[in-house]
Amino acid sequence: MSPQDLWKRETSEQKPKRGYEEQLQLVFGPRDATDEEFEKWQEEELSPWAEKQLPIVAIMAVVQVMMLGLMFAVMGINQLVFGS
Repeated sequence: MSPQDLWKRETSEQKPKRGYEEQLQLVFGPRDATDEEFEKWQEEELSPWAEKQLPIVAIMAVVQVMMLGLMFAVMGINQLVFGS
């Protein structure tokens, strides 16, 4: 009787290999992009965010200045109400 695999199919008998077994080399780093891939990435991913960046930063700067003014206003109101 010849050996069978898990699905009961006939398989040829394979003798184990003798010698030095070694693990396959795994490459975890990404490969370098081609010029076309870089241009596509620049146009589709980077450019839209670059165009939105200035208004986002400007809005956050205005919010920060407003919060600073609100903090000073609260301190002034506290000084008037609770000051001696």
